Amino acid sequence: MLRSVQAYLSQAEGSFGIVFDDLTSGAHWEHQADEPFYAASVIKVPIMVEAFHQAHHGRLDLDRQRLTWTRADQVGGDGVIKLLTPGTALPVRDLITLMIVVSDNAATNLLIDRLGRDAIRQCLVRCGMKNSSFYNKLSVVPAQREGVNTITPRDVQHLFLLLARGEAVSQHASDQMIAILKENQDYSRAVKYLPWDEEGLTGERPPVQVAHKTGSVKGLSHDAGLFYLRDRAYCLTILGKGLPDDVYGAEAVARISRLVYEEVAGGSAGSPGGEG
Repeated sequence: MLRSVQAYLSQAEGSFGIVFDDLTSGAHWEHQADEPFYAASVIKVPIMVEAFHQAHHGRLDLDRQRLTWTRADQVGGDGVIKLLTPGTALPVRDLITLMIVVSDNAATNLLIDRLGRDAIRQCLVRCGMKNSSFYNKLSVVPAQREGVNTITPRDVQHLFLLLARGEAVSQHASDQMIAILKENQDYSRAVKYLPWDEEGLTGERPPVQVAHKTGSVKGLSHDAGLFYLRDRAYCLTILGKGLPDDVYGAEAVARISRLVYEEVAGGSAGSPGGEG
Protein backbone atom coordinates (compact mmCIF):
# COMPACT_ATOMS: atom_id res chain seq x y z
CA MET A 1 0.00 0.00 0.00
CA LEU A 2 1.43 3.38 -1.07
CA ARG A 3 4.82 1.77 -1.74
CA SER A 4 5.91 4.74 -3.84
CA VAL A 5 5.44 7.02 -0.84
CA GLN A 6 7.45 4.67 1.36
CA ALA A 7 10.23 4.66 -1.23
CA TYR A 8 10.22 8.46 -1.38
CA LEU A 9 10.35 8.81 2.41
CA SER A 10 13.33 6.47 2.63
CA GLN A 11 15.52 9.05 0.87
CA ALA A 12 13.81 12.31 1.86
CA GLU A 13 15.38 14.86 4.17
CA GLY A 14 13.54 15.72 7.36
CA SER A 15 10.73 13.83 9.07
CA PHE A 16 7.18 13.34 7.80
CA GLY A 17 3.94 12.22 9.38
CA ILE A 18 1.32 11.04 6.89
CA VAL A 19 -2.17 9.59 7.14
CA PHE A 20 -4.24 8.46 4.16
CA ASP A 21 -7.84 7.26 4.04
CA ASP A 22 -9.59 6.24 0.85
CA LEU A 23 -13.14 7.43 1.42
CA THR A 24 -14.41 5.15 -1.35
CA SER A 25 -12.72 1.82 -0.60
CA GLY A 26 -11.96 2.28 3.09
CA ALA A 27 -8.23 1.70 2.58
CA HIS A 28 -5.99 3.24 5.24
CA TRP A 29 -2.26 3.94 5.43
CA GLU A 30 -0.19 5.86 7.95
CA HIS A 31 3.38 6.79 8.73
CA GLN A 32 4.37 8.37 12.07
CA ALA A 33 0.73 9.28 12.60
CA ASP A 34 1.15 10.19 16.28
CA GLU A 35 4.32 12.25 15.90
CA PRO A 36 3.85 15.80 17.28
CA PHE A 37 4.42 18.74 14.92
CA TYR A 38 4.29 22.48 15.43
CA ALA A 39 0.86 23.35 14.05
CA ALA A 40 1.67 26.48 12.02
CA SER A 41 -1.40 27.57 10.02
CA VAL A 42 -3.10 24.16 10.09
CA ILE A 43 -4.41 25.22 13.53
CA LYS A 44 -6.71 27.59 11.63
CA VAL A 45 -8.98 24.69 10.66
CA PRO A 46 -10.17 23.92 14.23
CA ILE A 47 -10.47 27.69 14.82
CA MET A 48 -12.88 27.80 11.87
CA VAL A 49 -14.77 24.81 13.27
CA GLU A 50 -15.16 26.55 16.63
CA ALA A 51 -16.55 29.66 14.93
CA PHE A 52 -19.20 27.55 13.17
CA HIS A 53 -19.88 25.72 16.44
CA GLN A 54 -20.62 28.99 18.23
CA ALA A 55 -22.77 30.15 15.32
CA HIS A 56 -24.69 26.87 15.39
CA HIS A 57 -25.47 27.42 19.06
CA GLY A 58 -26.51 31.05 18.61
CA ARG A 59 -23.50 32.61 20.29
CA LEU A 60 -22.10 34.15 17.12
CA ASP A 61 -23.60 35.58 13.93
CA LEU A 62 -21.22 34.89 11.07
CA ASP A 63 -22.77 37.46 8.75
CA ARG A 64 -24.06 40.27 10.97
CA GLN A 65 -21.33 40.43 13.58
CA ARG A 66 -18.28 42.42 12.56
CA LEU A 67 -14.83 42.56 14.14
CA THR A 68 -12.69 45.68 13.86
CA TRP A 69 -9.02 45.61 12.91
CA THR A 70 -6.75 48.12 14.68
CA ARG A 71 -3.08 48.95 14.32
CA ALA A 72 -2.43 46.97 17.52
CA ASP A 73 -3.67 43.83 15.73
CA GLN A 74 -1.02 44.07 13.02
CA VAL A 75 1.23 41.00 12.80
CA GLY A 76 3.62 39.57 10.26
CA GLY A 77 3.17 36.63 7.97
CA ASP A 78 0.49 35.97 5.40
CA GLY A 79 -2.64 38.01 4.89
CA VAL A 80 -4.16 41.18 3.52
CA ILE A 81 -5.89 42.76 6.52
CA LYS A 82 -2.59 44.29 7.60
CA LEU A 83 -2.76 46.38 4.41
CA LEU A 84 -6.20 47.80 5.20
CA THR A 85 -7.00 51.01 7.02
CA PRO A 86 -7.10 50.55 10.81
CA GLY A 87 -10.68 50.73 11.98
CA THR A 88 -11.93 48.53 9.14
CA ALA A 89 -14.67 46.19 10.36
CA LEU A 90 -15.31 42.88 8.60
CA PRO A 91 -18.03 40.23 9.08
CA VAL A 92 -16.91 37.14 10.94
CA ARG A 93 -17.58 34.99 7.87
CA ASP A 94 -15.22 37.15 5.80
CA LEU A 95 -12.53 36.85 8.47
CA ILE A 96 -12.92 33.06 8.42
CA THR A 97 -12.61 33.10 4.64
CA LEU A 98 -9.45 35.23 4.77
CA MET A 99 -8.00 33.01 7.50
CA ILE A 100 -8.37 29.89 5.34
CA VAL A 101 -8.11 31.13 1.76
CA VAL A 102 -5.04 33.40 2.14
CA SER A 103 -4.02 32.22 5.63
CA ASP A 104 -4.45 35.73 7.07
CA ASN A 105 -2.82 35.87 10.51
CA ALA A 106 -4.46 39.13 11.58
CA ALA A 107 -7.89 37.72 10.73
CA THR A 108 -7.00 34.60 12.71
CA ASN A 109 -6.02 36.57 15.78
CA LEU A 110 -9.20 38.66 15.67
CA LEU A 111 -11.17 35.42 15.61
CA ILE A 112 -9.14 33.95 18.48
CA ASP A 113 -9.94 37.00 20.63
CA ARG A 114 -13.64 36.73 19.80
CA LEU A 115 -13.98 32.97 20.20
CA GLY A 116 -11.76 32.60 23.24
CA ARG A 117 -8.72 30.39 23.71
CA ASP A 118 -10.49 28.05 26.11
CA ALA A 119 -13.28 27.54 23.58
CA ILE A 120 -10.74 26.65 20.88
CA ARG A 121 -9.09 24.17 23.24
CA GLN A 122 -12.49 22.64 23.95
CA CYS A 123 -13.04 22.38 20.20
CA LEU A 124 -9.89 20.27 19.88
CA VAL A 125 -11.25 17.91 22.52
CA ARG A 126 -14.72 17.84 20.98
CA CYS A 127 -13.24 16.99 17.59
CA GLY A 128 -11.16 14.12 18.95
CA MET A 129 -7.82 15.92 18.55
CA LYS A 130 -6.61 14.45 21.84
CA ASN A 131 -2.89 14.85 21.18
CA SER A 132 -3.07 18.42 19.84
CA SER A 133 -2.88 21.69 21.77
CA PHE A 134 -3.60 25.37 21.29
CA TYR A 135 -2.00 28.20 23.28
CA ASN A 136 -0.96 31.18 21.18
CA LYS A 137 -2.08 33.60 18.51
CA LEU A 138 -0.35 33.49 15.14
CA SER A 139 2.91 35.41 14.64
CA VAL A 140 2.81 36.43 18.30
CA VAL A 141 5.39 34.91 20.65
CA PRO A 142 4.73 35.74 24.33
CA ALA A 143 7.74 36.40 26.57
CA GLN A 144 6.41 33.72 28.92
CA ARG A 145 4.98 30.95 26.79
CA GLU A 146 2.64 28.45 28.39
CA GLY A 147 3.15 26.12 25.44
CA VAL A 148 3.13 25.88 21.66
CA ASN A 149 0.38 25.05 19.20
CA THR A 150 0.86 21.36 18.40
CA ILE A 151 -0.86 18.84 16.12
CA THR A 152 -0.40 15.23 15.07
CA PRO A 153 -1.16 13.77 11.65
CA ARG A 154 -3.80 11.46 13.13
CA ASP A 155 -5.59 14.32 14.87
CA VAL A 156 -5.66 16.50 11.76
CA GLN A 157 -6.87 13.57 9.68
CA HIS A 158 -9.65 12.89 12.18
CA LEU A 159 -10.85 16.49 11.92
CA PHE A 160 -11.01 16.35 8.12
CA LEU A 161 -12.82 13.02 8.28
CA LEU A 162 -15.43 14.68 10.50
CA LEU A 163 -15.86 17.34 7.82
CA ALA A 164 -16.14 14.69 5.11
CA ARG A 165 -18.87 12.89 7.03
CA GLY A 166 -20.76 16.09 7.81
CA GLU A 167 -20.06 15.65 11.51
CA ALA A 168 -18.02 18.81 12.16
CA VAL A 169 -20.74 20.81 13.95
CA SER A 170 -23.47 19.79 11.45
CA GLN A 171 -23.93 18.70 7.84
CA HIS A 172 -24.77 22.28 6.84
CA ALA A 173 -21.75 23.71 8.67
CA SER A 174 -19.46 21.03 7.25
CA ASP A 175 -20.65 21.83 3.72
CA GLN A 176 -19.90 25.53 4.25
CA MET A 177 -16.45 24.87 5.72
CA ILE A 178 -15.50 22.49 2.91
CA ALA A 179 -16.57 25.13 0.38
CA ILE A 180 -14.22 27.63 2.04
CA LEU A 181 -11.35 25.12 2.16
CA LYS A 182 -11.78 24.48 -1.57
CA GLU A 183 -10.91 28.14 -2.20
CA ASN A 184 -7.45 27.87 -0.58
CA GLN A 185 -5.09 29.89 -2.77
CA ASP A 186 -1.85 28.15 -1.75
CA TYR A 187 -1.02 25.99 -4.76
CA SER A 188 2.60 25.28 -3.78
CA ARG A 189 2.07 22.05 -1.89
CA ALA A 190 -0.47 19.20 -2.11
CA VAL A 191 -2.28 20.49 -5.21
CA LYS A 192 0.82 21.55 -7.16
CA TYR A 193 1.16 18.44 -9.32
CA LEU A 194 -2.50 17.42 -9.43
CA PRO A 195 -4.73 18.01 -12.48
CA TRP A 196 -6.96 20.41 -10.52
CA ASP A 197 -6.68 23.16 -13.15
CA GLU A 198 -7.00 21.11 -16.32
CA GLU A 199 -9.51 22.57 -18.75
CA GLY A 200 -12.32 20.32 -19.93
CA LEU A 201 -15.75 20.92 -21.34
CA THR A 202 -17.45 24.14 -20.34
CA GLY A 203 -19.23 23.56 -17.04
CA GLU A 204 -17.51 20.21 -16.45
CA ARG A 205 -16.27 19.46 -12.94
CA PRO A 206 -12.45 19.51 -12.81
CA PRO A 207 -10.63 16.15 -12.48
CA VAL A 208 -9.67 16.95 -8.89
CA GLN A 209 -11.11 19.31 -6.29
CA VAL A 210 -9.23 19.81 -3.03
CA ALA A 211 -10.54 21.23 0.26
CA HIS A 212 -7.33 21.76 2.20
CA LYS A 213 -5.22 23.91 4.50
CA THR A 214 -1.51 24.46 4.27
CA GLY A 215 0.96 25.61 6.90
CA SER A 216 4.64 26.48 6.97
CA VAL A 217 7.32 28.11 9.07
CA LYS A 218 11.07 27.63 9.00
CA GLY A 219 11.84 23.93 8.72
CA LEU A 220 8.15 22.93 8.53
CA SER A 221 5.78 22.24 5.65
CA HIS A 222 2.21 20.95 6.04
CA ASP A 223 -0.86 20.29 3.93
CA ALA A 224 -4.01 18.37 4.78
CA GLY A 225 -7.44 17.99 3.30
CA LEU A 226 -10.07 16.21 1.27
CA PHE A 227 -9.36 15.22 -2.33
CA TYR A 228 -12.35 14.72 -4.60
CA LEU A 229 -11.73 12.82 -7.82
CA ARG A 230 -14.53 12.28 -10.32
CA ASP A 231 -15.13 8.69 -9.23
CA ARG A 232 -13.72 8.53 -5.69
CA ALA A 233 -12.42 10.64 -2.81
CA TYR A 234 -9.68 10.43 -0.20
CA CYS A 235 -8.41 12.25 2.86
CA LEU A 236 -4.70 12.99 3.18
CA THR A 237 -2.60 14.67 5.85
CA ILE A 238 1.09 15.41 5.25
CA LEU A 239 3.11 17.11 8.00
CA GLY A 240 6.85 17.71 7.64
CA LYS A 241 9.55 19.00 9.98
CA GLY A 242 13.33 19.22 10.12
CA LEU A 243 13.35 20.34 6.49
CA PRO A 244 16.34 22.19 5.00
CA ASP A 245 14.29 25.11 3.66
CA ASP A 246 10.77 26.12 2.62
CA VAL A 247 11.32 25.39 -1.06
CA TYR A 248 12.39 21.82 -0.30
CA GLY A 249 9.51 21.39 2.16
CA ALA A 250 6.85 22.60 -0.25
CA GLU A 251 8.26 20.45 -3.05
CA ALA A 252 8.42 17.35 -0.82
CA VAL A 253 4.75 17.74 0.19
CA ALA A 254 3.82 18.29 -3.47
CA ARG A 255 5.64 15.15 -4.60
CA ILE A 256 4.20 12.99 -1.82
CA SER A 257 0.72 14.22 -2.72
CA ARG A 258 1.30 13.40 -6.40
CA LEU A 259 2.49 9.88 -5.53
CA VAL A 260 -0.65 9.30 -3.46
CA TYR A 261 -2.83 10.60 -6.29
CA GLU A 262 -1.15 8.31 -8.82
CA GLU A 263 -1.69 5.25 -6.64
CA VAL A 264 -5.34 6.16 -5.98
CA ALA A 265 -6.10 7.08 -9.60
CA GLY A 266 -4.31 3.96 -10.78
CA GLY A 267 -6.28 1.75 -8.45
CA SER A 268 -3.29 0.46 -6.44
CA ALA A 269 -4.42 2.09 -3.18
CA GLY A 270 -7.73 0.31 -3.01
CA SER A 271 -7.06 -2.32 -0.35
CA PRO A 272 -6.69 -1.81 3.40
CA GLY A 273 -3.18 -1.12 4.58
CA GLY A 274 -1.39 -0.21 7.76
CA GLU A 275 1.66 1.43 9.21
CA GLY A 276 4.37 2.41 6.79
